[in-house]
Amino acid sequence: MTRVAVLGAGAGGCAVAYRFAEEGFQVSLYDVDEERIKGIRKRGGVEARGEIEGLQELKAYMELSEALRDVDFAVAVVPRYAHQTLAEALAPHLRGRPIVLLPESTFGALHFAKTLREGGEHGSPVGGTPTLPYAARLIEPGVVDIYLIVKTLLFAAFPASRTDELMELLEGVYPQVVRAESVLETSLNNGNPVTHPAPALLNAARIETGEDFLFYREGITPSIAGINQRVDEERLSLCRALGLREIGVIERLKMLGYIDFETDNLYEAYRGSRPFSRIRAPKTLRHRYITEDVPYGLVSYASLGDLLDVETPTMDTLINLASLLMDVDYWAEGITMRRLGLEGLTVEELKEFVEVGVSPKVEWAKG
Repeated sequence: MTRVAVLGAGAGGCAVAYRFAEEGFQVSLYDVDEERIKGIRKRGGVEARGEIEGLQELKAYMELSEALRDVDFAVAVVPRYAHQTLAEALAPHLRGRPIVLLPESTFGALHFAKTLREGGEHGSPVGGTPTLPYAARLIEPGVVDIYLIVKTLLFAAFPASRTDELMELLEGVYPQVVRAESVLETSLNNGNPVTHPAPALLNAARIETGEDFLFYREGITPSIAGINQRVDEERLSLCRALGLREIGVIERLKMLGYIDFETDNLYEAYRGSRPFSRIRAPKTLRHRYITEDVPYGLVSYASLGDLLDVETPTMDTLINLASLLMDVDYWAEGITMRRLGLEGLTVEELKEFVEVGVSPKVEWAKG
């Protein structure tokens, strides 16, 4: 029996743990939240509702070393902003075992690998997808409502030479996984920085006054959808500069399963999406739509644009607006090419680096 540690017991982590257990894996589920772990232990496992129904037995732990004992690999299902902290904690324990990030979001695999290597772990490959395999919400500890199973998941590993090896770990569990060229391609197909920041920022008054409204159905107007479209065009320019395939925002929503109808209008795509129709707006501006998707998404994209000499004026405007609104310098706090140690690479050197995992120009990966 293959043994896997799922790290993170939120909605995504519970859904992922359920799926691995359903396929016969021995699952250890880890979280730092005591209430979540107590709830899972009391229930004896994880219960799924919605698109998947049932209860799967598994073990739940609050100690990382216990969750990792004797497992073959680990799957991290945590927010992008938690990657560095988790990688620092994992470095003494992985001992060369692979780790998969579901999702890696934007440059999560590179950031995770950098943190692991700086912590003394040099042998573990890091793979990931741009997005979660599910749209889901946690009902209570250990009970997850799954209302969409994503149809297509791009996947790559760092280094890319180990992508096929890590894909085999997911074989049978996630047959919708599709090989990407590298973690550059997976990172540039994270849709959250395209979709979330502009509607959240431009509905700031409604959010701060506590108005209850549907984020997509009521918070996105034709003009706000137009801003998202321009953000996406800048993202596609980055893909073009790297020689990667260009998957537009509407095509990506179709690939994932968020829309099942034909349209070339992004506003109509948001309005007509069945999974989006139930998502309510956040109750605070200190929400991942801003605090994650700006510094760990838009800043990363804009910084890559600087490296590639690609202009990103719409992204820059949203980053500046978010910084003013939140009184935070997201340019300074965000994940840039400099923070990843990649600012001195040419396009060719960057593409070679993500393929082989070493470079004389990257301090943390000189081989």
